[in-house]
Amino acid sequence: MASSAVRIAHGSLFLVIGNTLRIPIGILTLAFFARSLSLVEMGIVVAFEILLQFLQLISNPGLSRSITTYAAEGLGKGQNVSALVRKLILAGAGLSLCTSLILLLVLGALPSIISGTRVPERILQLLSLDTFFFCVAPYMDSSLLGLRDFKSLSATELTSYAVRQFAGVAFVASGLGVQGVVEGWVLGDGIYLLGAVLAMEHNLRQYSALPRFTVGTRELVTFSASVYGSRLIDFASKWFDRIFVLAVFSIEDLALYNVAYSIFSYAQSLPDALSGTLLQHYAERSGSGNQSLMNAESAAATRYAALLFTPAFLGLAAVSNPAILLIAGPRYSSATVLLAVLSGIGALTVSSPGFEQIFYVIKKTNVYVILAIAEALGGLLLSLLLIGPLGMPGIAFARSISLVLVFVIGLTALKELTSIRLQTRSLVKILLCSAAMAMVVYMAEQAYYSLVALPLYIAIGAITYFILVWRMRLLRKRDFDVARELFGARATPFINTLEKLVTRM
Repeated sequence: MASSAVRIAHGSLFLVIGNTLRIPIGILTLAFFARSLSLVEMGIVVAFEILLQFLQLISNPGLSRSITTYAAEGLGKGQNVSALVRKLILAGAGLSLCTSLILLLVLGALPSIISGTRVPERILQLLSLDTFFFCVAPYMDSSLLGLRDFKSLSATELTSYAVRQFAGVAFVASGLGVQGVVEGWVLGDGIYLLGAVLAMEHNLRQYSALPRFTVGTRELVTFSASVYGSRLIDFASKWFDRIFVLAVFSIEDLALYNVAYSIFSYAQSLPDALSGTLLQHYAERSGSGNQSLMNAESAAATRYAALLFTPAFLGLAAVSNPAILLIAGPRYSSATVLLAVLSGIGALTVSSPGFEQIFYVIKKTNVYVILAIAEALGGLLLSLLLIGPLGMPGIAFARSISLVLVFVIGLTALKELTSIRLQTRSLVKILLCSAAMAMVVYMAEQAYYSLVALPLYIAIGAITYFILVWRMRLLRKRDFDVARELFGARATPFINTLEKLVTRM
């Protein structure tokens, strides 16, 4: 039987592969939209994204998080969670439908949220349809996560995302503009809902013979209410920067900022994939009473996340200029500094996968509320302080610093509530290696600058980082053992060779 660390890694691997494949799709389509749509049209698309996220928020009063937490807990106890999952999904679908219908009634007021720009009624009607699909999606995500079907979740999300993006490209290429983007959303989100429902029903059938798992209505309401309160604040913490840009600057500036943030978010999706698999795993550990093992696994996950993703973030900061110009073109060159700030400071927080999930598992959702408040208020206050002297880059600094603030507060709270102890010395060494690597890449970029040399910069960074990690003795025998368990017999010879190389160097 595979070790628990490998179980986490296998689950993460499906999501990481899916997210990794989404990155080139997102970058290619972002490049197309940035070159095909005007800055005003790109700004409208971003404003629609903010609206959809807000509508998804109000249609999900914490129920989706309840599905993941209690489904995983029930499976950890060897019980049938089918009735609970279906009940919560139906409740979520009803709320999503109500949200979509309400949007239809207020279509006339929507242009005011995008700086008074006129938007055709046909586009707003399509947006209302997509609202239903988009709002139901978190309930399906949570169900598949709780049922540990990472493979179906990853495949369905990847298929939906590819259709969403490439259909939008085809529609925009045919001359539909913003309407083409929204039509792509409708098609992709509809496909996701269909695929997720089929996968969920297939999973639930295998638990029909188990004793039924029940959760009291009062417990569900209490848990969901606390989560919903945190999600309201979480929305502000997640979107305050783009809302701030839309409120203070022009719709064109919103397009510029969002290009930088989108590229940053593609990198951020990789550690987020690891976090996505940890909630149901930790819930199972909690259900079986194995708190100490959960703490040890969290510390190990933190180290692996830092080892893999810290160099990616700092490397992106080092090549922010060619990355922006290659993806979005010279119209977006002023977004270079925004990407460098977001990626450079954001690298300090990639070693925190699963922190939020532990708070949910130990039923300390009030701590998560505090974190969300700290991020939202910290970001808003810093934005107000920095926007004057720095302009729009001040908002990027505010976003990044608020992430670091949440990381520090979250880590402090975890140490107080649990016995978790991070491998601090290793984390510091990883950060130093990554910073040195980024400096080498930046110096290479200054010595020879070319957009087509971007793969060369990446290769230089990868080689430099590997050498530094070896010199700092950050790779352990256990790391290679986990890799052999994770990737199987076919990859074992390569891993063995790599282990011998590291040992002899």
